[in-house]
Amino acid sequence: MTPATKPIVLLVDDDSHLLHGLVRALRRQPFQLYTARSGEEAVAAIKAHPVDVLVTDHRMPGISGNDLLAWAAQHAPDIMRIVLTGHATTDGVIRAVNEGRVFQYFTKPCREVDLALAIHKAAEYRALARENQRLTDEGRRWRAQRREIRRRLARLERWCHAGAPEHRTTPETGRGALIEEARQIIEETRRIVAELGDAL
Repeated sequence: MTPATKPIVLLVDDDSHLLHGLVRALRRQPFQLYTARSGEEAVAAIKAHPVDVLVTDHRMPGISGNDLLAWAAQHAPDIMRIVLTGHATTDGVIRAVNEGRVFQYFTKPCREVDLALAIHKAAEYRALARENQRLTDEGRRWRAQRREIRRRLARLERWCHAGAPEHRTTPETGRGALIEEARQIIEETRRIVAELGDAL
């Protein structure tokens, strides 16, 4: 996996020792790691980089983990979100799930392998969602093109049935051949449009 394709992971914790520990634990993984020591730094990092996975502490001064998750859910909803906390409460978990739409929730200390696996799964989910969006956008583009083709075909067909008024000075045999060729083009294009429709 090349650096260009590495998922970008943002690690957020106000405890610098724990943050460095996370970096050491994950440095052998195929991730591009960024760190932030506060919610404010994390917001700035998300604005500056195309973050794929956010891993954040729950309790932090200033912008809390939950507030950061809620902000990300609103402003960068495609980022996958994972919570690490040493103070898990039912209310905190419910708020994180409802407002931050978290992918996974861990209590500290968690096993490095579990966290790495969760990040891998989150990154894969993110990549699949991105590909699904690309295919959806491509489908919309094809449907728009198909509508345009049908519009032009209808116009061309009306032109043919009207006897091509702008070519009335053309010899009858030449005009007839032109119209027949146009009709063949219409039928061929209709076939292509129908195949595109089946593919979509």
